Amino acid sequence: MASTRSSSWLPTKILSAAPPKAADAIRRELEQISIYPDGAAVELTNAIAKRTGVNADQIIFGAGSDEIILMIARAYLQPGDETVMAVETFPQYKHNVTIENGVSVEVPLADGKHDLPAMLAKVNDKTKIVWVCNPNNPTGTIVSDDELTAFLDQVPDRVLVVLDEAYCEYVEDPSYSDGLALLNRYPNLILLRTFSKIYGLASLRIGYGIGAPGLIRSINQVREPFNTSRFGQAAALASLNDDEFLDRCRTANREGLAFLRAEFDRLGLDYFPRARQLYYG
Repeated sequence: MASTRSSSWLPTKILSAAPPKAADAIRRELEQISIYPDGAAVELTNAIAKRTGVNADQIIFGAGSDEIILMIARAYLQPGDETVMAVETFPQYKHNVTIENGVSVEVPLADGKHDLPAMLAKVNDKTKIVWVCNPNNPTGTIVSDDELTAFLDQVPDRVLVVLDEAYCEYVEDPSYSDGLALLNRYPNLILLRTFSKIYGLASLRIGYGIGAPGLIRSINQVREPFNTSRFGQAAALASLNDDEFLDRCRTANREGLAFLRAEFDRLGLDYFPRARQLYYG
């Protein structure tokens, strides 16, 4: 028997998955298709710097934040070096550590969350990088600002902490950390962000890292030239200040989560309690 449940919960807002301004920018770039992109993404870098309140020399772009992860591993790891990460979390951390012949020290999640005290206990003289995905992919859970700062206070300065905030624009929980505000306190911290998620530009592969100038300079040494396209840069620049589009995406996401939560409850399915609060405050 066919289901009679309505799909009317699906908000029409999400049918346009990318900002219309981004599509317009791509159309304009078609006339420039024979010209190399700006290898330094200067215009986009300056726009991100202005929006986030950092300096241009604190930003690096990649073909998605995936490439930033690749560059960090390539720049900082020698064979046998250790990195600490959660399990389960975004698999590209371990993938790129393995490529560089590094060692992935994996710490189980605690109720779907990063167990930061347990991860800290694994940091030793061989540790070069700690990866923290916040919100975590795939569990959708967060660590709070208090938890994160307590962790960062104890991580040795020589250890790089990669704070992956790919989904940060969705979070409305007041306990969530402001990664940008942490940068001045922790020079060994680098943030990862992307246009693939809430901005809907996943196929254009454009992400970025923000950190201390020295960190960015080191990572930039292994960056390939012209690693982001004209289309990606133009679309990201056009969509960067489209706050109306972002608000529609947050609303659609909130409605979708409410639907899923109700259906999981109806079916008696378990899900991470922290994820229930993730986008609601």
